[in-house]
Parts: sequence; C-alpha cells; structure tokens
Amino acid sequence: MVIFLRGGMDGLSLVVPYGDDLYYKRRRRIAVPRSKVHDLDGYFGLNDAAGALLPLYESGRLAIAQLVGHVQASRSHFQSMRHIEEANAEIGTLGSGWIARHLAHTPASGTGPARAIALQSTLPPALQGGPATVPVPSLASFGFRGPASGRSARMACLERMYASAPEPHRSSGVAALGLVHELAAIDFVHRKPAGGAEYPKGKFGRALYETASLIKSRTGVEVIEADFGGWDDHRDLGPTDGAFAARAHELSEALGAFMTDLGDDAERVTILVLSEFGRGAGMNGSGGTSHGRGGTALVLGGAHVQGGRIHGAWPGLGRDQLDNGAIQVTLDVRDLLSETLSHRLGTSNLDAVLPGHSPTPLGILSRPSKWSGTEVPFI
Repeated sequence: MVIFLRGGMDGLSLVVPYGDDLYYKRRRRIAVPRSKVHDLDGYFGLNDAAGALLPLYESGRLAIAQLVGHVQASRSHFQSMRHIEEANAEIGTLGSGWIARHLAHTPASGTGPARAIALQSTLPPALQGGPATVPVPSLASFGFRGPASGRSARMACLERMYASAPEPHRSSGVAALGLVHELAAIDFVHRKPAGGAEYPKGKFGRALYETASLIKSRTGVEVIEADFGGWDDHRDLGPTDGAFAARAHELSEALGAFMTDLGDDAERVTILVLSEFGRGAGMNGSGGTSHGRGGTALVLGGAHVQGGRIHGAWPGLGRDQLDNGAIQVTLDVRDLLSETLSHRLGTSNLDAVLPGHSPTPLGILSRPSKWSGTEVPFI
C-alpha cells in the first residue's frame, strides 16, 4: 500500500532530532520538547503524538528512512509530487507513473478484474497509464446508484458497450465493472477488526479499515494507493498540541490499527508512507515551516521489513550542511521504490520501470523465498 502525505509532511516534527541542540535553536517555539519524545536511537525520537508507531518500531515492523526525496531540486508541491510519482528526472516525458509501469511490465499475480486501486475519485500520477487500474473513492459504496430494480440491466448494458470499445477504454471499463461484482461480495461495513484493533474515526481510518478488508478477502488487487492531505504547515505548526499533532496522531493510530488488524497477512503486505518533500530546518515568521527538500518516509510490514532502524545518511543541521535552509536529500526515493519493486513486487525489468536509474541497495526490505499463491506480496 502506498500512502501519500500530500502537502509536505514535516519530518523533523514526526521523527525528532532531539539529540541535536541546533534543532531547538532553529525551531525555538515550534520544537518538540524532549519530554514529548520517545527515544529511538539516542539522537532521533518519535513525537509522542505519533506514539502508536512506537510498538511497531520496537518490534521491527517499522523502518524509518530519513531525507528521502527526488534528486531534482524543487520546492513546488506540484513538481515534487510529479517527480516522485512518475519516478523520472524529466516530468511528463514517460507519460506514466512508477506503479503503472510496473503493472505494464509484470504479469498479474491474481485473476481479479483490477490490479490497482486508488482510494479517490481520480487516478494519482503514480497509477496513470497502468493496466486495470481503477479510482474508487470508497470500497464499501463502489457500485451503481439509482433503483436496485434496474441495476442488472444497467450493468449488462455497460458490459456490452465496453466489450466493443477501443483501448484503453475497454480494459479500464471491464476492470471497473468486474470490480463492482468483486467488491460487492466483501463485507466492508460489519467486519470486526482482528486483534481488538480500533481505527480512528474519519476518512483515513475508514480507508485503512476497508483496505484491510480487501486484503483479507484475497482478491487479485496488488496495489492500493491512498492520500492523506493537509500537511502544508506554513502557519501555527502545533507539533505537540495543534494541527500537526492531530494529524500525526490520526496517521499513527490508523497505521497501528491497520497492522494489528492484518495479523498474519502483514507478512505479505508492504506499506510505503511518502510525502513530496520535508520542511525547512527552522521556524518561519508565522510559527510554521517553509517548503524544504529531504523528507521522512515510513516503511511497514512483516518480517521482510528491516525495522527498528533509521535508514539514510544524516548530514546534520549546521549552516554548511543545509540546502538553502532545508535539509538536503541524501536518499533518492527511486532507490526505495526500486527495492520495493524488486524485493516485494517481483519486478524483473527495473530498467523499464525506473529508466535511467542505477539503484543503490538500501537494506530496508528483504526478498521473499518464493512468489506463489497467497504469498504474493501486496503494496
């Protein structure tokens, strides 16, 4: 599962460099106090607002990657999102996203009608151009509106229409119509989460609950993408008791419930949590942060995640170590995507999916012993 934190999530407020006095000098009124930090490695600590992530980190099911981003320097939301989701140096030259290219160059692992779902009304750039990819705002309510008495007739009419349509309309339409049938057989409303998991109320918690229901049903869906927006904190950051803290709490509670609910299914699931960039190292004049460069990514899953560790080179917060006031990118996001593709999704042709990129091994994800049946990984 790919979760995109749109707006530029402030990694310094989530995974806090509390061991560095420069952090407190630069952030002044918006620094997370040491009393509100859970130590991770003696230098970095987890914001107490995201405390639900701590058991996942301590049990090795959560890895943290620092200073992740695209090497193309941009502090534009639009450009940075496109760089990461297309995973290409030149925006728009490939006409597709990294997940879409993976699907186009890799045989389907299941027999279902849809291979990838975006939990929104339109396909995000990462999925654009891919086969059997469908935007679905709500898995529980995906289907035909209107009187039930005419539903079968409307479905039959659309099936005939798309059967003779040219590509890419035919495959997209057939996938969407088939998905209506497939999702109708899954209980997205009354299923009780496993392990006593309690999802937070709200759209994001609901999305993860529905995704867990889908994963447990063993459909042919291979990839789910979900957005969690609102992270553009130019004013009144509130890292411990304000807007940021509320979002960090919702994110961590939802991820914690999701992992608990998955149970053994977490062994075949990989969750990437990404944002387009991090924020400035210091506080701006409005009690917030400016657009930055290197950000924080989370990787969750089963034993295949080399968790309980913070990955990536950290240059420090000194003036000479910053990129025009922001922490530089030291971990190319394409290396993280490459490891996910090759180690978890069985992509054999990385050159076609990430053209022009020579990946650097990160050691965040391990390879499975085999690819078969229900062991086929899901992201």
